Amino acid sequence: MRFEVLREYPNRETEDKWDRFLSRVSFPSHYSAPAYFREPFWKDKMPFAVLVFDDSDEIAAVATGLSLGSGIQCGMFVRPQVAIAPGARDGGSLGLLFDGFRAAGSKDLSEITLFSWEPIPGLKDLGFSERISEGEERTVVLDLSVGADEIFSSFSPSRRNNLRKAMKRSHLEIADLSSESELRELYPIHAAWCRTKSIAPTPYDDLKCAWQLKENRKILVAKHEGRVIAASYFRFSSGGVVEYAGNNSDPEFLHLKPNDLLMWESIKWACDSGFPKFSMGGSHTFLQRFGGEIVNTYRYQADLSWLKTNRFKNNAKSLFLGLYRAIPNDLRQKAKRGLGIRSGSINPDSNASKD
Repeated sequence: MRFEVLREYPNRETEDKWDRFLSRVSFPSHYSAPAYFREPFWKDKMPFAVLVFDDSDEIAAVATGLSLGSGIQCGMFVRPQVAIAPGARDGGSLGLLFDGFRAAGSKDLSEITLFSWEPIPGLKDLGFSERISEGEERTVVLDLSVGADEIFSSFSPSRRNNLRKAMKRSHLEIADLSSESELRELYPIHAAWCRTKSIAPTPYDDLKCAWQLKENRKILVAKHEGRVIAASYFRFSSGGVVEYAGNNSDPEFLHLKPNDLLMWESIKWACDSGFPKFSMGGSHTFLQRFGGEIVNTYRYQADLSWLKTNRFKNNAKSLFLGLYRAIPNDLRQKAKRGLGIRSGSINPDSNASKD
């Protein structure tokens, strides 16, 4: 058994092994695939992948992430980036994964944070703490094997009514983003949305690059009278999970329910394309109304600091966040606006549609 740390797209032999590995795991996602290295969003952020190989030199575990100063970050609660093959959760495989993290980090590495779709109890034996997602950290996941009609019937009554009305009125055209001229129409909507969240917009060239990754990215747009008024972004791994990555819309046209239609069309496309699962990338109210199951994900952290100071800081942060989540959402939003607190993400992987 061995581990390997990659910092760029793998060679063909490793790519083939990686693809075979993904066919054996429960949640094969885009960011746990080789295509992770083709993303434009990791510039100057030290992206890496740790691959653990078993006795037959096949891949048994994968973690992708960023090396950020003294820390390593592998995903988020709503976007896990660690996958382990069935039967590879023993101490040997996990120990090699841990060794890989140490090799991938800087010489000042003091904390490792990783997220998984499934529990990995063996990590606790290696000194990792475990926390299960709570509240909006959880993720709505749709089982696409039941088909689009069955999924539609599981939508909330208000969501079904909104969709039926929007489809009957036929005010909107939903289609793939098909040209750079449409991307130029979309970009001011993206920038305006970012201003409302007090975050920096994705650079235009990065958004263009992501759109061009046709094998793993999809951008659906809603057009009114030929004009782009909204878009939703999706990531996917061939034969694996489709993930909703975010939405930007022109507030002037929200009454036409473009975001509802964009999501419904994406679900139908995912069903028709044979994907097994659809992750909403969150669990706020807009997403819950599409039915599905609200699932927990898992965070594991290893404090490598001398006096374990990171653990104390993280415990204090968790306590604060628990108290914060207990506050009604409308009061939270007012407090954010009053304090000028920033939120969201610098790229379209932000899952922010809440109309």
